[in-house]
Amino acid sequence: MGSRRRRVPCPMLLGDGTMFLTLSPLLLLMTISSLLLNHHGSCQSSEFNIDGDFMLGGLFPVHYNPGAPQTSRPEVGNCLKNPVSVKGYRALQVMRFAVEEVSNSTSILPNVTLGYQIFDHCTDGHNFPAVLRVRSSNGSVTAGQRQRLDDNNFIAFIGAYSSTESMSLAPMLMMDMFPMVSYSATTSTLSDKLVYPSFMRTVPTSKAEMRLIVQIIKHFGWNWVAFLASVSDYSVNGLELFVEQTQNTSICLAYYEHLNAASHLKQVFDKLNMLNVNVIILFIEPQMAVNIVTSALKHNFHHKVWIASDAWALNQQLLKLHGLSKIGSVIGVTPTQVTLPGFEEFIYQFHHGGDSFADKGTCNQECVNCSLIKPDDVINSDPAYSFPIYSAVYTMAMALHNALHCNQSGCNKSETVLPYKVPFSNCSVECEAGYVRQQDGIHECCYTCHKCPINYYANHTADLYSCMACEISQWSEAGSTSCHQRSVEYMYLSDSHSIVLIVLLSLLLLLCVGVAVLFFLHRSTPVVRSAGGSMCYLMLSCIAASTVSVFFHIGQPTTIACALINPGYIFFYTVCMSCLFVRSFQIICVFKMATHLPRAHALWVKHSGQWLVVAAISLLQLLLCVIWTAVSPTLPTEDTTSFQHQIVLRCAGKNDAVSYLALVLLWLISGLCFCFSYMGTDLPKNYNEAKGITFSVMLFCLCWAIFFTSEIVSKSKYVQVVKAVVEMCCLCGIMFSYFAPKCCIILFQPAKNTQEYFQASIQSYTQTISRM
Repeated sequence: MGSRRRRVPCPMLLGDGTMFLTLSPLLLLMTISSLLLNHHGSCQSSEFNIDGDFMLGGLFPVHYNPGAPQTSRPEVGNCLKNPVSVKGYRALQVMRFAVEEVSNSTSILPNVTLGYQIFDHCTDGHNFPAVLRVRSSNGSVTAGQRQRLDDNNFIAFIGAYSSTESMSLAPMLMMDMFPMVSYSATTSTLSDKLVYPSFMRTVPTSKAEMRLIVQIIKHFGWNWVAFLASVSDYSVNGLELFVEQTQNTSICLAYYEHLNAASHLKQVFDKLNMLNVNVIILFIEPQMAVNIVTSALKHNFHHKVWIASDAWALNQQLLKLHGLSKIGSVIGVTPTQVTLPGFEEFIYQFHHGGDSFADKGTCNQECVNCSLIKPDDVINSDPAYSFPIYSAVYTMAMALHNALHCNQSGCNKSETVLPYKVPFSNCSVECEAGYVRQQDGIHECCYTCHKCPINYYANHTADLYSCMACEISQWSEAGSTSCHQRSVEYMYLSDSHSIVLIVLLSLLLLLCVGVAVLFFLHRSTPVVRSAGGSMCYLMLSCIAASTVSVFFHIGQPTTIACALINPGYIFFYTVCMSCLFVRSFQIICVFKMATHLPRAHALWVKHSGQWLVVAAISLLQLLLCVIWTAVSPTLPTEDTTSFQHQIVLRCAGKNDAVSYLALVLLWLISGLCFCFSYMGTDLPKNYNEAKGITFSVMLFCLCWAIFFTSEIVSKSKYVQVVKAVVEMCCLCGIMFSYFAPKCCIILFQPAKNTQEYFQASIQSYTQTISRM
């Protein structure tokens, strides 16, 4: 043995001195393990070892040594001296079952066989020969040299069992980026990809498990708990996570203890009783958990609440303890268990066939007493890590399937596959940008991708499962990863149509002032008196006031502007229409009804009936507009629903009964005005305001019909432009059909603006009527 040791070269590590110091405790074990590999050669063929085109390495605690003695030098003991672990034996069988299922599959690796080499370990020292054999090429291992698959057809290593074992083996695999998939190591330390870049696992981390434990404690309102841990990395990390996650909460850690094989458990129980702690978190390995529970029963430490970590929550050995119910309540935290279809038949067939493990050599690939284990014991053993092992095998199989570009016709075996290049091996394809996950089944890894709808976006950093809503001032297309600012639309002062509208409204205002001045200067002439005399000034004032209200459509809507746009315009326009109404009625009364109702006509003239009617209509409309403004005022609103890219600012209010009454009154007056004016269209030409009134009322109806149609079709800011133009056109209709002809007579046809001309026109009309 000594001569062989001298012939083995000292492994050299590539990298800086820090890496050398980190891995130096492993070098001696690597050297010894390399000697063992050279000494034993290749292991004999057994159920621990099945050849294939590609190989998986596996490490399971088939034999278990709960209290391995400390030695003065690194050495590998004999696992066969330790008892067989049914749980570890079941784990081994699950890997065999999964590999056989993959090899028999026609959809995964169709023309490729998957093999394995499984190694038993009962102490940490038994891990290294297994890893070194997986990583060896022609019986030797060169540290720091990246291995090609054509030198060694191993693609991944499944194991080890505990976090401590995984952390001790990982450096030998991580420096070559060799995939290491653990089925039970949960410590969050292994999540550091800078230190463990090719480490993966198929179980939740301790961080997620501890989060659930803290939620359970909060749910029951407990705040006085104890934490029992071992000296392993798994337990130490669990305690650190518990302290971290209970900060700034009402939960107090009354007591904690790091236990080992030499700990005096009775003293621990006495301290817990003295502190009156009734809830104990037992975040510890299975065998130590069994020892603690057994000791608790022995020392009458009863009626407590034990929170079991996933390492021992499903331990079957505890169920066999006499008087277990006295211990109190046990709340287990464990991943959801999934049955493996066909696994029971696989176990029965294997044992009934007499093909159980036998003594085949000394390569940690033997189990003398495994044949004594009954199939039912294997099936009913702790299933906690069955599905994680099964998933680990399929994960690597699917990764290899993709790396070899497999399809229905087969796989490309000539494809160069490098282990350090962990190909896609997920249950579901990662969602594209703009899509979020929707979990499919019980596993978070399995999901379907759904596109985020309009005005939502996907932020995979913040949430993988929910679409984020855009702000009210933002928008997005379906399948977006961000939102865009909406443009704010209203009738800007700088818009061309706004400028044109301002110019036209200003001209209309100047025209109102000019007509008023012209009528005042010729107030005693027949044309002015026939137009209504002093009532003309009221009409011109209302037209001017309505014109001013149209100005408020331009610019950003404000509370004052919105209050003056609708109620203001409707009130002043109603007053103007009431004047036209009494004028049209008065014309009919003078020419057609005076002879039939002379008394009524006399009363109308004597008591200024036209002013009474105008005042009554105006007061009624004023009351309606005031109530309208008070009950449901027209206010600035942001229309965020009509357009995706825009926010349209407009004045809007609720359409209630009062607003409808105000509109009905305006339309009623307009309709009566039209009827009376239409009856007077055959009057003398000097009294042709009846035709002007008829035209203005028809223009009023036509313009508003256009506006209502455009409002139904579109909700853009241009609807406000149409409304402003419609209101201006209605005012222009009165101005140009009623006042403009009279202004032309005053300015350009003064001969027609005499009493004699009017009398002649009346006599001519009277003679024409008498002859009919």
